[in-house]
Amino acid sequence: MTLGFRQPFDSRTEEAGREYQPFNHNRLRRFANTETDHMHKALEPTQDSRWILSHEGYNVLSESAVESRLAFGHGFLGMRAARSVSRGPTWVAWLGYSRWASWPRCYVAGLFDVPNTEPPVAALVPVADWSRVRIQLDGEPLLEREGEVLLGTRKLDMRRGLLLSSWTHRTPAGIMAAGRELRLLSLSDRAAGLQLIRLSLDRDGVEVRLEAIFALAGLGYRQT
Repeated sequence: MTLGFRQPFDSRTEEAGREYQPFNHNRLRRFANTETDHMHKALEPTQDSRWILSHEGYNVLSESAVESRLAFGHGFLGMRAARSVSRGPTWVAWLGYSRWASWPRCYVAGLFDVPNTEPPVAALVPVADWSRVRIQLDGEPLLEREGEVLLGTRKLDMRRGLLLSSWTHRTPAGIMAAGRELRLLSLSDRAAGLQLIRLSLDRDGVEVRLEAIFALAGLGYRQT
């Protein structure tokens, strides 16, 4: 991917004693490279492996357990380690025996309600599924069940209090997409979460569309 910079307007003045320097492209490039370096460093886990819980691969039978084992939180917010990319929406289960491959959930401490169940028992209420990201390549959605997942790793960095993910996916059209993600629940602002995603493709000329969907958990609403 190439970033383009627009030539700024360089106005001149006859104001006495004031000198105007021409626009410094090299300085802007150095700034952009510095920001990229910061992003790369943020996506790297803690070097001491004793702080890291890691899981590689994907299996529909064990996915729910992995999401629970790598869950993270700070006492006010808590979140399961569900994949954010390449999964579809989780619809309302009208049938009691429905089993979802992924069960994304984010909870707020103390937020309870009584669902329409028998017997009626108060339960934690999941808030919006804010981590799901929908990516389309040349108009086709990037989904785990279509194509081939060549690599998939999730790491819970307990020293920094965040979840790191990396994956490589070959689509049915042969496009190779590689992604890395950082997700955290902030300790400085305990009501805030952060998601950072880096996506790279093995070729140019691919139309990429990214949708960050903020939908109510479990309702399966689609953005229109």
